[in-house]
Amino acid sequence: MTSLAAPSGAALVRGIAVYLGAIFAGALMDVLIKLLSAGYPTGQILFFRSVVGVVPILVMVWANGGGWAALRPRRPIACLLRGLVQACAAGTFFVAFRYMPLADAYAIGFTAPLWIAILSAPLLGERVGPARWIAIVVGFAGVLVMIRPGSSDETVFLLGPIMALVGAFLYALGAVLIRRIGRDETTSAMAFATSVAIMGAAALLLPFSPEDPTLAGIFGWRTPGWQDLLVLVVTGLLGGGMTILFTEAFRTTPASLIAPFEYTAMIWAVLFGFLVFGDRPTASLFVGAAIVIASGLILLRVETGGGRVRRS
Repeated sequence: MTSLAAPSGAALVRGIAVYLGAIFAGALMDVLIKLLSAGYPTGQILFFRSVVGVVPILVMVWANGGGWAALRPRRPIACLLRGLVQACAAGTFFVAFRYMPLADAYAIGFTAPLWIAILSAPLLGERVGPARWIAIVVGFAGVLVMIRPGSSDETVFLLGPIMALVGAFLYALGAVLIRRIGRDETTSAMAFATSVAIMGAAALLLPFSPEDPTLAGIFGWRTPGWQDLLVLVVTGLLGGGMTILFTEAFRTTPASLIAPFEYTAMIWAVLFGFLVFGDRPTASLFVGAAIVIASGLILLRVETGGGRVRRS
């Protein structure tokens, strides 16, 4: 099966710029989520992020002169399925943020381009050659360096890194699904369907109040004060804006070409982690992240044919 055609140079630059904007908005949102996770369940944060996140989407539709018809996807089941995948991805990353530094979670999340390369073969019909497989193996070796197998802190070792790795896989799956169904959908319809799916999934977590402290960090509801409510609203607005930019980037540009630019998120993760949370990155984090980033750059070089955009 022939892979999807690559865009022109100008379209690629635009796609990269849009994606970089999504990364920055997402980094700001993640800082607020990590702050909120100390006092609010993951499901509740996810619920506010999706409900308020619809607002930027509606504003975008209104500004473009559209109505409710612009929010109706042509393939609703496929869009909602993709939205549920994105909901699970967001939820697992939110849990990871609770148990590990932001930069560590991001570094493990950098395996998303590797997952995209793996998934692009069965879902997009793209050929995965030997160079890509080598990059994938090297990348996952970098993950092992970062998570330091044998860590004495069992909770941090098991829950945080594993949730971040699962989140990276689901994130990649969502990105590939956008490329698969995005040719038939508008950005607003896909973004709206994603928000609705996340909203529905998060709402299912609100009525429960488990006694287990780990589960209590995921399920349940805590009524926020006005200051925390404001932070929750800003989180949702950032999330909505990020969803629009993210969807537009992957809808119009091959996923395997723009995904490596996710690595710029490490700049924001280290900066915000130090300034807001006082996190100091470890040597193993830098070494492992460098390995994963190098593998992603190898993938980028393979996908662009060593500087020429591949069209076959």
